[in-house]
Amino acid sequence: MYLSRGSLQHAASRCIAASTSYPTTMIAAHRQRGRVVARHQPQGHSNESSILSEMEEMYELALAHARANNWDIARSKFQQLVSKYPTACRGWVSWAQMEKRYPSTDRFDRCRQVLQRGLEQNTNSACLIQAWGLMELQRGNLLAALMMLERAVKLEPSCSPVLKWRQVDTARKTVGSRRSVRRGTSIQASSMASGSGAVPPGISR
Repeated sequence: MYLSRGSLQHAASRCIAASTSYPTTMIAAHRQRGRVVARHQPQGHSNESSILSEMEEMYELALAHARANNWDIARSKFQQLVSKYPTACRGWVSWAQMEKRYPSTDRFDRCRQVLQRGLEQNTNSACLIQAWGLMELQRGNLLAALMMLERAVKLEPSCSPVLKWRQVDTARKTVGSRRSVRRGTSIQASSMASGSGAVPPGISR
């Protein structure tokens, strides 16, 4: 099942931009985690602007190296970004997408590891859950993918357009048909065991 990198980035962007209060919420989270040291930051609006500006610069630098396939440098820059700003969803998602492109047989494992690390620090991040769900969809792990994508929508309704994608609809139908087959097989086996043929040795009807 093919999903373009552009589609994944677009989906993640919708979740990231879900709320106009996101920057304020993010900055508050950094303060609570002790990521923003008061003596280094002025007060008020300029404080928030400087935080967002620095985060954006760090993200763009990491992304530029990722796009140029400077793998080790990009990893280092993404690590610096998420260490300082652990709630920066774009950083985690772009890092995971880079690992998925990395020319290695374990590239999907690398991608999962990044997303898992992000979710350990942002347990209710809709954009990270959705990114993981889309990755599992690409891998053909349909049930896990659907569960993650639906969970992301419950957390952030603006992520819902992804559930209307053709690939997601196909996955939903496939999972449904598999369940129907398993249910039918189970009923048939139960009927055979209790019906005309199968009687355990030593037991008469």
